[in-house]
Amino acid sequence: MPGKRRVYGAPFKAKVAELFADGRQRRPDQATDEQDLFEQIGRLKMEVEWLKKKLPRSAEVKRRCIEPHHQHLSVTRQCELVGLARSSWYYEPAGESPENLALMRQIDELYIKRPFFGTRKVCEQFAVNRKRAQVWASDITYIPLQHGFLYLAAVMDLYSRNVLSWRLSNTLTGDFCVEALDAALSCARPKIFNTDQGAQFTSAAFTSRLEKDGVAISMDGRGRAMDNVFVERLWRSVKYEEVYRRDYADGWEAEDSLGRYFDFYCNERIHQALSYRTPAEIYVEG
Repeated sequence: MPGKRRVYGAPFKAKVAELFADGRQRRPDQATDEQDLFEQIGRLKMEVEWLKKKLPRSAEVKRRCIEPHHQHLSVTRQCELVGLARSSWYYEPAGESPENLALMRQIDELYIKRPFFGTRKVCEQFAVNRKRAQVWASDITYIPLQHGFLYLAAVMDLYSRNVLSWRLSNTLTGDFCVEALDAALSCARPKIFNTDQGAQFTSAAFTSRLEKDGVAISMDGRGRAMDNVFVERLWRSVKYEEVYRRDYADGWEAEDSLGRYFDFYCNERIHQALSYRTPAEIYVEG
């Protein structure tokens, strides 16, 4: 009735006190909604990080993932998501000069006639600097873990000792060797590529990739591991300076730690044979 005072019980008063003490009114399901939202954000972040690790390290493969005209994601953000430096997206490889193309053709013809010639004999034949008869090599070694092991493949420039690319795998199928080759060829191209006669390097996928770019293929004699002595020295350095000191718990730890080591090896570790300079310095000059 009008003018009649309404009397509230103690439970209502307690609720009012709680409301003002908290400073805001919350729906019963609001806390649950916020928790679900944070869980979704955390799950999405974890999935993005997982996807980055699964993507090939090849810059060329990552470049193909970028959609420059995407409606919602900028090129910069797409590069961040796939782990690609933005400069790598805009980079356009320079073409070979007519002089270099002519020289490469002559070297290829010589290699067909004299496949046993090394870089010094090629240089004498054409009176060119040894840097211009550049040779790459690749090999595989094993990386021990606390429970098991992985295989490591690397592509090296023999003149500078620079490691151009590397990949890890838990099987000896040739896919990871082709990935390492693709990553190296996305930056430059050698005149000659040397490997042993392992199935990974004699496969059609590997040899056809080299032939497509006009790279001459050289292979060591069977059972002659020391024919590829520079890569063998690289494995010795990797094992003694990095792998045996770490005792990797799993593949993720091995990949992260090896990434840091190869960066150190190429950009900071000086070599006596290179007049105490780094492989990256010599490679850039060549």
